[in-house]
Amino acid sequence: MLFRSYLGQRVAALWRQAGHTVHALTRSDARADEFRRQGWQPVRGDLTQPASLPTFTDIDTLVLAVGLDRRAGHTQREVYVDGLAHLIAACPTPPRRVVSVSSTSVYGQDGGEWIDEDSATEPQAENGQVCLAAERLLRDRWPHAQIVRSAGDRKSTRLNSSHLVISYAVFCLKKK
Repeated sequence: MLFRSYLGQRVAALWRQAGHTVHALTRSDARADEFRRQGWQPVRGDLTQPASLPTFTDIDTLVLAVGLDRRAGHTQREVYVDGLAHLIAACPTPPRRVVSVSSTSVYGQDGGEWIDEDSATEPQAENGQVCLAAERLLRDRWPHAQIVRSAGDRKSTRLNSSHLVISYAVFCLKKK
């Protein structure tokens, strides 16, 4: 996996500063080295390749912020839905706490109307349909999961705090 998530970096840094052990999943040796320099424990694996994933045990908190790396040649469904299924299968015991970053594209309203968490989820576009399918899988398998739906222009600079730029990242905070 590629790790480019501003949100993920902030969460990992704050957890590490608080004295927690942070594990970050990556496909890349270079990214694994970068994680080590940050004081995080890299875990090599690829959500689209279930055989590459280790068995994840004793996870206290899992933050899942997955984005599509178009260069890898996978569809959104392969990454978001199938990859999530592979991750769930690699966790014989559900994490105590799960936070997943999704998208407001699951709502589908595009006429300028006000939406909130009680609005109907009726996505018209494929990306919203895929995000909703991933949310449903997560709720089905780990009903205690919290889902955060991010909105905004994902092409904005990562340093603009009014936007969350999400890409591949999986963090596991191991129990002390």
